[in-house]
Amino acid sequence: MYMKLSTKLFGALLAAGLTAGAAQAQNVILSEDFANGIPADWGNEDTSNNGAIWTWCNDPATGQGDGCPAVWGDAINQQMPFASATATNGFVTVDSDAAGNITHTSELTIASQDFSAAAAVWIEFQTHIGVFTFGADDNAILRVSADGGTNWTNYTIFPGLTTSERWSENPEEVVINISDAAAGQSDVLIQWQWTGSFEYNWNLDDIVVYDGDPRPANDMRVNSFFAVAPNAVTPASQVTPFGFIADIQNRGAMTQQNVTLDVSISDANGEVFSDQVTYASVAPDSVAENVFFATEFSPAMEPNAYIGNYTLTLSEDDAVPADNVQEFQFVVSDTLFSRDNGESLGGTRPADDNDFTYGNIYYVPNGDGLFARYVTFGISNPEDLPGQNVSVLLYEWGGDADLDGQANAGEYEGPIAFNFYTITGEEEGLVTVPIDIDNNFPELKDDTYYIVAVQFAPEDDDTELFLNTTTSIDYNATQFYQDSVENKAVPYVALDVSNVGDFSLNGFGFDNVPVVRLSIGDSEVSTRENLLPEGAVKVHPTPANEQFWATFDLEAPASQAVVSLMNVKGQIVETRDLGTLQQETVRFDVSALPAGQYFLRLQTSEGVSTKPVVVQH
Repeated sequence: MYMKLSTKLFGALLAAGLTAGAAQAQNVILSEDFANGIPADWGNEDTSNNGAIWTWCNDPATGQGDGCPAVWGDAINQQMPFASATATNGFVTVDSDAAGNITHTSELTIASQDFSAAAAVWIEFQTHIGVFTFGADDNAILRVSADGGTNWTNYTIFPGLTTSERWSENPEEVVINISDAAAGQSDVLIQWQWTGSFEYNWNLDDIVVYDGDPRPANDMRVNSFFAVAPNAVTPASQVTPFGFIADIQNRGAMTQQNVTLDVSISDANGEVFSDQVTYASVAPDSVAENVFFATEFSPAMEPNAYIGNYTLTLSEDDAVPADNVQEFQFVVSDTLFSRDNGESLGGTRPADDNDFTYGNIYYVPNGDGLFARYVTFGISNPEDLPGQNVSVLLYEWGGDADLDGQANAGEYEGPIAFNFYTITGEEEGLVTVPIDIDNNFPELKDDTYYIVAVQFAPEDDDTELFLNTTTSIDYNATQFYQDSVENKAVPYVALDVSNVGDFSLNGFGFDNVPVVRLSIGDSEVSTRENLLPEGAVKVHPTPANEQFWATFDLEAPASQAVVSLMNVKGQIVETRDLGTLQQETVRFDVSALPAGQYFLRLQTSEGVSTKPVVVQH
């Protein structure tokens, strides 16, 4: 089950005597924007000696300058270059990948400061982090010492940021009251410490230390954790009710009373739904979270486009009104399921293995004589992959009954349909293929999940495929809401690293989802792959023990002939490019394959044919 941590206090800002009064006057007592690199008197070390130290990135636009993270040029997980206010003159960063797949502890420490004349000390900075193994909530912290580093007081920078969410905001604007540890002290060390293992990177810029509270009196926002529709696009026959949640945060110095948060849905003709939540009191530095709106919305079962808005209203003027609104969009289509909206398409692959299967899981409440027909997907680096093959797979799944966050082998059925696609290297845009077995499209069932995935298993272990993903929609809050109320329209993804047969339902995070779409409809489809004549492919013997032969007998030569052998998990165990084919017999050695059911599929310019093969030792 998906879990969201409670973070009622933002960091540790209520440390000592903080009251909800007006913002105090304050003076800047230290500032650093890294225009000239890391100051020479600052401490900078990896205490585990694994090579992950802070460096100065002097080319933030492209990430190719000295000291920039190695992953920056790949725009890993589509995280754009660091967006701090003064990023263009440089910032500091630590690249967790530099240490490899081992634990590191990286520390950046401001040289000793004399705050003995300061009755209060506050620090403000802009930052951005990506995690993979260890959550940032407990492992990327601010530390303050007043005795030369013997004793430290820890402050949370990224409350609730676990490996489920992966990335902070870009930039995350952080303000922390460190008065309890630093005010009135003459030997103060301030340190950013990151304990990680094969994470992404942590960026830091625009540090300012004040002798008072720098926050405006009234500053609230709707956070990026807000629920949207379970799909960007849902077929009209498959719409279900869905609900709403959004976290709001008080970033100002005053307690806010009677704050209202409205959610509304509109189409081209105007508003079609609204609901409201009222918060009696929201204290400074707190996040009001996990409050569900009372009413769910069910779109009409007809094609339409909708816009949703969360709108926050205060009794006082807000210092930053622009962040009081969050907007989202979704579509009801004729036949298409899609988790993406076609925007911000990048590429993602697992770091641990080039063999993987990745896709989306779509909930079908109403099968009603409908069939799965086509799968659409995209590859971001086709120019690197000419001649490589991918499998397109469809499975039936009953849901996460054991609540282990996985669709495990044995819990799902299939593949109930599949196809293969050979990459030309010249693909522009997305690829669409039928999902069938010799034009027998699978009939959909009521109240069933369908895992729609693309599998890559290169013969060369060094070959990398980046499957299109998108960060334009964040499904974290939707996942939390739908799962909490046991609404079956949960925006699951499916990721199988190393093609072992078990799918993680978290993938690379719910804010980085695969561009893998499913088209459904009736069985009368005008555009199908041609079938090769009966007898064009024969397999013997079957069952096969050590080997079998495939005999191809076509009426006329056919070009682009590719024959693939696939197991019941949907994994291609062997592929051969036969070029131009008419009559030929090909031997397959299956002595090392596990006993079981396989499929042999021939694809040519003239059509396709699929034959079952049984291996029995």
